[in-house]
Amino acid sequence: MPSWVVVKEVINHCWQAPPMGIFKINTYAALNQRDKVTGLRVVIRDSYGPIMVSSCRHIGSCYHSQIVEALAIFEGCPLSVNLGLLPATVDSDTLSVVQAIRKKEASSSEVGVIVNDVIYLISQVEIFSADFVLRLANSVAHGLARLA
Repeated sequence: MPSWVVVKEVINHCWQAPPMGIFKINTYAALNQRDKVTGLRVVIRDSYGPIMVSSCRHIGSCYHSQIVEALAIFEGCPLSVNLGLLPATVDSDTLSVVQAIRKKEASSSEVGVIVNDVIYLISQVEIFSADFVLRLANSVAHGLARLA
């Protein structure tokens, strides 16, 4: 069994449904530093709560936690767009990435480049608010990420 390093401190919280007619994209990334791999996971639900679609992706590298969390958001946004699950909101447990998306400002750092791509994508469609949530609000996406 891989030894996963959880990116954030675990705090109790539960998933909150989006308003009627809105889809919620929950994203999560898990790092396995021993094996140098990352798991990116996305779960999209409607306002009733059932999972509409989920995505699991394994990356054969282990990057900084902010980078992989931004990659998970970048994975989830096009999935929502391509499947017509709009309008949508995206939830992440990485505050700095959510703040950069909300401000529509990103640095020229590695994570900033990914955030810029997310900002561009969401400006093209009827998405998105980006919201910070506590880890356990993303428990399904977190569980999927640990499967990589």
